[in-house]
Amino acid sequence: KERRGAQALEGKPAAPWPAPLAAEAFHGLAGEVVRAIEPHTEGDPAGLLLNFLTFFGNAVGRGPHAVAEADRHSCNLNIMQVGETSKGRKGSVLGHIRELFLRVDPTWTLEHLTGGLSSGEGLIWAVRDRIEKVVKGESTIVDVGVEDKRLLVIEPEFASPLRVMSREGNTLSPTTRQAWD
Repeated sequence: KERRGAQALEGKPAAPWPAPLAAEAFHGLAGEVVRAIEPHTEGDPAGLLLNFLTFFGNAVGRGPHAVAEADRHSCNLNIMQVGETSKGRKGSVLGHIRELFLRVDPTWTLEHLTGGLSSGEGLIWAVRDRIEKVVKGESTIVDVGVEDKRLLVIEPEFASPLRVMSREGNTLSPTTRQAWD
């Protein structure tokens, strides 16, 4: 397959598509999941794998980790799938993985997936700590906050958060980068 786009429009040879992932990428539980779903979708196996790893990493939380030098690396991932609109099967792949996690952990799936980010403040609110107010020496809980901070943000069209981030004064971009850490 060849990429179509700016290069082809300019009369330059189109860049070849990347080679499919090597078989070694599909080892262990993740590989088993991809092999089980693959016959039932036209979606790309790499998309299934990356969505599974992203969902799994968020569902298990920040506990499981690896250490490199002095840095702790949890299982959190940021992925972006690129493909033709309505033909790339990005949503189909996401749907298969969401359905799997709905069966495995319905509470996490229903309570910790979101989309439609419009500001850094909105992202912070989704994982906020308890808010207390002290009046005349008495502490009162104004908002109980969010105890379970796991949050998986799904934006089907990356152009939407890019538009939001381009607005003057919008804090979504720096807040998203800080949230990664």
